Amino acid sequence: MKRFLIFLPILSFGASLYLPIDSSISDDVEKMAVLTNMPTSKMPYSLEMVKKYNEMIKLTSPKLYNKILQKTQEVENKEILVKDNLSITLSLSDNKSELSNESGKDTKYSYLLEGSYFVNINEYLKGSLEGAIYQDESRLKFATNSTFLSAGIDMFQLDVGFREHYYGSFKNGALLISKNAINSPSITISNNTPFSFGSINYEVFLTKLKKTDGILYDGTDHTGSPRLLGMHLDFSPIDRVEVSLDRTFQFGGGPRSSSASDIWGAFIDPVSNDNTNENLNTDNETGNQQASLNFKYNDKFFGKDISLYATYSGEDTNGGNYKLGNVVQGFGFYLPTFTQNSSFRYEFLDIGEAWYVHHLYKNGYKNGSTVLGNWFGDKVNANIESNLHFVEVGSEFDDVFVKTKLKYLTPKSAYKVIEPNSYYALDTSFAFSKTFQYKINYLFEKKLNGEKVNFVSYEMSF
Repeated sequence: MKRFLIFLPILSFGASLYLPIDSSISDDVEKMAVLTNMPTSKMPYSLEMVKKYNEMIKLTSPKLYNKILQKTQEVENKEILVKDNLSITLSLSDNKSELSNESGKDTKYSYLLEGSYFVNINEYLKGSLEGAIYQDESRLKFATNSTFLSAGIDMFQLDVGFREHYYGSFKNGALLISKNAINSPSITISNNTPFSFGSINYEVFLTKLKKTDGILYDGTDHTGSPRLLGMHLDFSPIDRVEVSLDRTFQFGGGPRSSSASDIWGAFIDPVSNDNTNENLNTDNETGNQQASLNFKYNDKFFGKDISLYATYSGEDTNGGNYKLGNVVQGFGFYLPTFTQNSSFRYEFLDIGEAWYVHHLYKNGYKNGSTVLGNWFGDKVNANIESNLHFVEVGSEFDDVFVKTKLKYLTPKSAYKVIEPNSYYALDTSFAFSKTFQYKINYLFEKKLNGEKVNFVSYEMSF
């Protein structure tokens, strides 16, 4: 009986909804996370976790607290279906280019109709419905990046369907898995609120990617659908510090093996089972692996709240040892209250060569035609060594919000694979609310080959 009574309170917490990665309160939640040390190294954030940490600023930041509370209360009402967003977007561009972190879309789509709903069936069964129709040049396309069903309790939640995954504290684009590429159906297991001890979060997912050609086996290229396995663990060893470990594993497709024993062997011993050596040829290799170690620290600097974060990431191992190969390392910082009405973020990445390319998968680490990780893989086709700078300034005045992003990517001069031109992009959005919500976005981009792109979009949300 005692054992039952101890276990009963744990079962009182059910499944959780998720806030979309681009929710209308995403910027508010990021500010709250710095003030409360909420874990931010995996998204989308569960609604239960956001509610829990938001209570910590009820007295110290009442305006921010009430904005987040209003959204969570709208989502968790008594209705089974709760509207999150209905919108129409019209756009115009003079050249074609991939849009960063836009689920595989490019600048040549002319319109986008999108709708999303939260699903509240009962305490232990929830979900999301989302669909988008858009015109991409002459083709009509349909996509759903967030339609899935969730079941379980706080310690163990199962999500099945088109659920987004994003690992890392870098908001300019995650290195291992982000929302840069179109989504695929997956099975995900995770906890929806951190464990009390060490604020531990975990997540494991498995998805089947879109069909692609160029899968090498037996000296011949084949067509098939690779799988992608993702694993995440984050914890807080001391107050205000967050550490996260991430792995992704692209494997299978066509005649390539995808057995559980092969995957497990490559996971625990990638040097012996997943990197070509004198005892292992390309047919015996299991796939393409990435890993990252991330740190985040929240504190005050000259009276301002600040979040400092860094990453050390690698693709496969370095030859016959256990060091990470093809390294990317970087750091960033975020000031949620840079001024009374504005925030400021800066991120830097030192990118090693050969990221998102692999000899077993000729089309690379992609889903469809777009890189699964950071957008730089779509802009630097040769994936040569380069440096990436990112600056973001957000300003809010009552019902008006302005955000400006500057991206600057420059290949290292030691490499002569391409001309030493630089890539840069200026992205400015202006959003305001009246009867409906309106957003105007302008993007100017100069590619490495010198081509320039102008893109304008107008969005109205109901």
